[in-house]
Amino acid sequence: MHKDLFQNASYCLLQTEIPENTVEAAARLAHECGVRNILKPAAMKRLLPSLMKYIDIFVPNKTEAELLCPEETTIEGKAEAFIRHGAKSVIITLGHSGCYIKDPTFTGYLPAIHFSTIDTTGAADAFIGALAAYLTDGYPIEHAARIATYAAAFSVARQGVIPALIDRNSLEAYIKKVEPDLIQIGNREVFT
Repeated sequence: MHKDLFQNASYCLLQTEIPENTVEAAARLAHECGVRNILKPAAMKRLLPSLMKYIDIFVPNKTEAELLCPEETTIEGKAEAFIRHGAKSVIITLGHSGCYIKDPTFTGYLPAIHFSTIDTTGAADAFIGALAAYLTDGYPIEHAARIATYAAAFSVARQGVIPALIDRNSLEAYIKKVEPDLIQIGNREVFT
């Protein structure tokens, strides 16, 4: 059942704008293949225990976190609740306020990178794509998320979704100028 799609993969990015049974089947298959799952719960109305047990990193935005966990009043409480529901780690994105991470290796807030905002449509896509790429390269979650905040910032400074995504070389060149140590933390060699 398509296990070959997960050969040499580190992460499987999932979102919930497709049928629940499809998301769960992909998460289960990725898990069976040793691939970690990152779930963005767009359009998710409730937490599904059968799905959450396969989720390594759960990445709701603030609005999604409030919808899925209305009983908790704080961001920290919501993140803890998602952990109790099965997620191994949680990143709640907070728009212009950055993000909150709850992970065994790091718990805390990361500030947003502020660029002039033109269109926020693709910010989550930019964030999650960069997060997965840098986690795959061996960056700790705190540093991968910090890099992802830069990718999201570039995204909101441009119009559209795909055209607003920054390429990796440009992203790293910019970060090297403003936060030079950040790019050198992972396991891969960085261009010079």
